[in-house]
Amino acid sequence: MDNPILKSICMKKIGVAITSYNEKDYVARCLSACVHQVDMAVVVENGGDDGTKEMIETRFKNVTILTGDHDIWWAEGTNIAIKKCLNEHCTHILVLNADVELHDTCVQELLSLSHPGVIVASLVLDRNDKSLVWWGGGCWVKRWKYLPVYGMKPIVKRRTPIDDIRETYYYSDDFHGRGVLIPAEIFRQCGFYDSQTFPHYGADNDFALRVKSHGIKVIINPQAHVYVDTDRTFLSHTRRSLLEKVHVIYSIVFDPDETHGLKLTWRLSKKHLPRGSVLATLVIRTRFFGDRE
Repeated sequence: MDNPILKSICMKKIGVAITSYNEKDYVARCLSACVHQVDMAVVVENGGDDGTKEMIETRFKNVTILTGDHDIWWAEGTNIAIKKCLNEHCTHILVLNADVELHDTCVQELLSLSHPGVIVASLVLDRNDKSLVWWGGGCWVKRWKYLPVYGMKPIVKRRTPIDDIRETYYYSDDFHGRGVLIPAEIFRQCGFYDSQTFPHYGADNDFALRVKSHGIKVIINPQAHVYVDTDRTFLSHTRRSLLEKVHVIYSIVFDPDETHGLKLTWRLSKKHLPRGSVLATLVIRTRFFGDRE
């Protein structure tokens, strides 16, 4: 094998980490698209009752199933899966939400840009229209010159045609759980997802900010594609009316399940943003001021 790139890829062991709760159909689709691209797959099934465990045992016999309970949520379930992959000597972890579908060449494309100390994230496309970008990275910016308000500004606007992206790669401050390739040494350097402070929502944002503070680079590879059902997400591509935007702000402040609520955004801003930027709690977990630009 004379090609140094192919030789380097072959020396890597890729483990995919997935956590699930009552998502049998999504998990089946997710595994069908990814198992042939990785060396091992670990699914933490968090106490669901929809037959996910039995489905995996029947259809994906080489997938490792670990059983949790519904109290551990996304962050700890993902941590458990990651640690299992590390114990099996994986050199890279592919963090993958259960409702995400990989393109056939996604992992190969991620590996093509993988280097020590570098995280490579996929471009997220709308599964209903695979020519459109749903997520393409973001950067933290101060939203207004004279006010201490910070937020995530999208690098690629939602609904951008994929053909409009000309770069072979670009840097991002943000990443999530939708097809992100993370070298094993980064977990040893930075730790795992903070499941105590951010048991479900916000754990990915917090981890992205933590690795940035360690000087670790995040690269988006526009040739690495994953697909999501955008209507299933909070941040769907449907344009909001003024009344709907008011409702979004209300939910940010009062959302009781902390999906985008004040408690979650306060924890993120307190942990990572400059002092005096309390107003950032109104923008840090919504695209109302960001992705709608």
